[in-house]
Amino acid sequence: LLRAARDDAAMTVDRDPKLETPRGEALRTLLYLFRRDDAIRLLRAG
Repeated sequence: LLRAARDDAAMTVDRDPKLETPRGEALRTLLYLFRRDDAIRLLRAG
């Protein structure tokens, strides 16, 4: 299960690094809900 999650996260970062797609927006909301939204700044920094 962890491998699948890691692979999915890597695919998301490759395809939608700014989390702008509908799925990216949903992930952004989840990051906020779980208080992990600082990760969004890190994604933008590259």
